Amino acid sequence: MNDILDAIIRILVIAILAGFIIEGWRAGFTDDSDSPTGEKSGLRVRTDHKTGVQYLETEDGGITPRLLQDGTIAKIPAAKGKL
Repeated sequence: MNDILDAIIRILVIAILAGFIIEGWRAGFTDDSDSPTGEKSGLRVRTDHKTGVQYLETEDGGITPRLLQDGTIAKIPAAKGKL
């Protein structure tokens, strides 16, 4: 019985380690940076669900409306009903 339990534990450990390795390898191919050096901007998108307006927030708490390429404010459809 102990041999079976040991085999199951080994298989689970190998599967978990393989998952971490694969995920780490895949992460190297995701580029969500916005600079040539590969540094992340640290900006977060915040949405006012009542108006639908999106904002960019800095790590220091600064906030500004998110603008589209044509200079208009980025919006999503506003929530319906009470918040």
